[in-house]
Amino acid sequence: MAALNGDVASIIWLQRGEPDPITHAAYLALIEQVVAADDPTAMLYLGDMRHEAGGDEAVDFTRGEVAGHAWQIAACRRGLDCAAGSALMDQFCMAGMCAPSDLEAYIRAEVARRGGDVDQLDAAVDSILALFPTPPRQHRR
Repeated sequence: MAALNGDVASIIWLQRGEPDPITHAAYLALIEQVVAADDPTAMLYLGDMRHEAGGDEAVDFTRGEVAGHAWQIAACRRGLDCAAGSALMDQFCMAGMCAPSDLEAYIRAEVARRGGDVDQLDAAVDSILALFPTPPRQHRR
């Protein structure tokens, strides 16, 4: 029902469960909606979403695993409670991804452990955060 009423997080939640990825153009449209809504939960879900590759190679925050992680970190920085012991981190732990740290530290450690480029991750997070004209909300507790 929330998705039918235009709730961006709900729309993304439903879409990310689809077996086929959405088009790159549809993904870019979702990015615009997420930025307009400034909804950290929608940002987190956007990080999990499968979509077709496309777009400018320089726009790293729109595709790939780094992009997904960058959206998740950006969600934390925009106000989602990602602290150790939060409901979100408890959900990660129930899925077998336990960490004594917050989500950002966990993601950064996983990217580095897998041989990923942490500098590219940082650049993608910075690019995402630059889309938002206002300061982030305070973390919810």
